Amino acid sequence: MVDDATCIELALQASEPLTGATSDIVKAFNHLPREVTFQVARCMGVHPDIILAWASAATQLKRHFVVKNSPSCQVGSTTGFVEGCGMSVVAMVLINTLIHAFLQCKHPDVTFTTYVDNYELQSSTAQQTTDALQSLTGFCSLLDIQLDQKKTYRWACSAQGRQQIRDTQDTLVTATRDLGAHMQFDARRTNFTVTSKFKALPDLWHLLARSQASYDQKIKILRTVAWPRAMYAIATVHIGNSFFVDARAGAFNALGCTKAGANPQIHLSLITNPTADPEFFALIPTVLQFRRNIPVELLDLTLAQAAITPARKRKPGPGGVLLTRLNSILWTYVANGIFRDDEGVAIHILDSPIQDLRQRLTRA
Repeated sequence: MVDDATCIELALQASEPLTGATSDIVKAFNHLPREVTFQVARCMGVHPDIILAWASAATQLKRHFVVKNSPSCQVGSTTGFVEGCGMSVVAMVLINTLIHAFLQCKHPDVTFTTYVDNYELQSSTAQQTTDALQSLTGFCSLLDIQLDQKKTYRWACSAQGRQQIRDTQDTLVTATRDLGAHMQFDARRTNFTVTSKFKALPDLWHLLARSQASYDQKIKILRTVAWPRAMYAIATVHIGNSFFVDARAGAFNALGCTKAGANPQIHLSLITNPTADPEFFALIPTVLQFRRNIPVELLDLTLAQAAITPARKRKPGPGGVLLTRLNSILWTYVANGIFRDDEGVAIHILDSPIQDLRQRLTRA
């Protein structure tokens, strides 16, 4: 399956219509219908003894509620599953499978994806998305679960699609945080979800500078805390060089390496393993995530168009971001997934061994 970011990027490159909707279940595990869940489990071949034990455990479970530091009496329930229990995740999967089957039958032209209680719809027209969202809302109501209207929004890649959404007075977004990652639904290159995390790094630098930890431990903190915290899902977002420069300088100062003639980029890229450098830390997941998610049939379609587009005009999405970051280390795109490095040696972004790819990126 093609991920949403790739679909959006391809639609923007080709100026094709693409619309979608995103929603979330209110208190998902607490509201899942038990009887329906067990019936779906039975239809999908779960052993009756497992269902019996599961149903008995869920039915006999009692809860206490603490109000003003006073615990209540035991309270039973007729719906929902326990949060944190592995079987509750199974219940969520079963309900999602049921909803998938319903929407696939009623709206075969609409793509429906789920991640636990996060629901997303995608289609080529705003009307198809509207109809599918109404069907989804109605079916969830039959299951006695409720979509969170505050977290339900619509998007479209074309101006016409956005106008149609405005006409229906639905909530329209052009960029937002989705499952913690930044999603951009028009041709603008926004990045506030990621840059806000970069701007929070000085607080960490202050703590790191005061720490009595050794140099090696501080370098480890950069790789395991600072950069993962600031660059979650950075693989699909364009980031200006100034953010990397500021992050590199802040880390360098926190390490206490500000001696006369010292250079942060040389220090973090050459003296230590380059994974301590923020720009290289952003490059590696960009390449690996693209390699993992892009279908072979869309590889050249995604990269060829982005390669002939000036860097500042590339559309938001994994292909354009990949090319921009590889261009920064003097890699150029040839065709059919093949790049040439700064020495003119060809390397295939998908077929090359992962160890070879990582080593050549490290050297570059």
